[in-house]
Amino acid sequence: MLKTVVKVAREDEYSGFLPQANDLSPDPDDVDFFALALKLNCSLWSEDKRWKQQSHVETLNTKELLERLGLISAQH
Repeated sequence: MLKTVVKVAREDEYSGFLPQANDLSPDPDDVDFFALALKLNCSLWSEDKRWKQQSHVETLNTKELLERLGLISAQH
């Protein structure tokens, strides 16, 4: 299984990315996730298909994440 470390980020750590994230996020409640992903240059994990309508932040659904981690094969 995955062992995860969760670090809470303060808004001032990614606030510079909020304007761009606001343009990308399909839901105002998700802007912080997009801003932090932009700052960290990382992917997001979500089943929200609307997140894939933008191309600046890679968004993986659960199947794609499991494939990326090698936990299931791409043909599965």
